[in-house]
Amino acid sequence: MTDLDEATLRFYHQRGVRGLRIVATSLQQYSELVQLRLHSNQFPRISQFMKNNYWHWSVKLGTEVNHNWAELLQLLQGTHIPILIEMFGLPDQTKGAGQDVGTKAILAAATRSNVGKIWMQLAGPFEIDPRCTYAVPDAVRLQVCREADRVQVPSRNTGYNRTLCCPRRTHELLKNLTEMFRHAIGDEYMVWGTHRPFSDPAVTVSGLLDAVTGSRMRPSALEFWGPMQCVLQQSEQHHCLCCS
Repeated sequence: MTDLDEATLRFYHQRGVRGLRIVATSLQQYSELVQLRLHSNQFPRISQFMKNNYWHWSVKLGTEVNHNWAELLQLLQGTHIPILIEMFGLPDQTKGAGQDVGTKAILAAATRSNVGKIWMQLAGPFEIDPRCTYAVPDAVRLQVCREADRVQVPSRNTGYNRTLCCPRRTHELLKNLTEMFRHAIGDEYMVWGTHRPFSDPAVTVSGLLDAVTGSRMRPSALEFWGPMQCVLQQSEQHHCLCCS
């Protein structure tokens, strides 16, 4: 297959791109759009360009393909390029924290040394459970934020609680995952963010930050994709160069 040539990579680099995004939410996507690229004879060349120019990988795998996390991370870590895991790794919300096969693969990858470093993006709770936006109930349609789908969350540095939209089971899952990733990866490798533009206008990053950190992480952690941000100005929106 023909993939990104050197001239194209340099063009994107000159315009501010600092990463390649790998996305697959179905088996077909993973097979046709991800696996084919990763096993092509051009992958080493592209990886070397990324390493030489301080780019990173950004990865989003849906639950249908979460059994591919282990294989994918082992391959990407071998390039010695940083890897940003999007949206908590999109775990199966029906399983406890750490029980999802993708989460296990991510945690295992975080223990490896002398390979590409794992970063974690704490974002997109509504991707894991569409009822979980961490918005104030008054800001959303009540039918999507029922009484049973709300949780009390301490508001940072105020001593007060506030009611936000997220089922308790999902809320506890995200809190527990955050603690697992903090200990496995380290606070300095955790970044914050969500879609731009938001999938749901009521989504609040501030609410997410309150929900999963309490007062344990420094306020400066609140960033949109933090130091790993890769942007390409295109059609008045920011995009990462994407392998999907």
